[in-house]
Amino acid sequence: MTGVQTCALPILRLEKAIELERLKAENLLFHQRLETELDIARKIQQILLPQHIPSTTTIDIGASSQSAKQVGGDYHDIIELPSGNLGIAIGDVSGKGMPAALLMANAQASLRRYSESTYSPGEIIYRLNDHRLKVGGFHKQGLKVIDK
Repeated sequence: MTGVQTCALPILRLEKAIELERLKAENLLFHQRLETELDIARKIQQILLPQHIPSTTTIDIGASSQSAKQVGGDYHDIIELPSGNLGIAIGDVSGKGMPAALLMANAQASLRRYSESTYSPGEIIYRLNDHRLKVGGFHKQGLKVIDK
């Protein structure tokens, strides 16, 4: 080994160590940003769930939701229908995490849109299924109407 090669080895090791530290810092920053974005998404998803449960003389209603991850595809909604009755919806989008949360938000928005009409519960579910086929993703949902 020549003197030049012997001097070059410590420099190469130092360069590799510096690059490794840079990559570690970059990875840490990426994960911190991801956690921040997921926390924001979780807060948004919580806002999409009912904040107020309408009162009824026929049944006591309570609701709670806890995702397995920061965000997920489970949801529930309690909607005052044009008929004066309440619609109680429970749904589950397949998968976990951000993709499921986005599909859940879309399903909830569609449910609310169709529930503003005078459609029957069966027609609302039919329209939701038709919409779901266009959007993609697998989603189970039930809608129960009760007298207020």
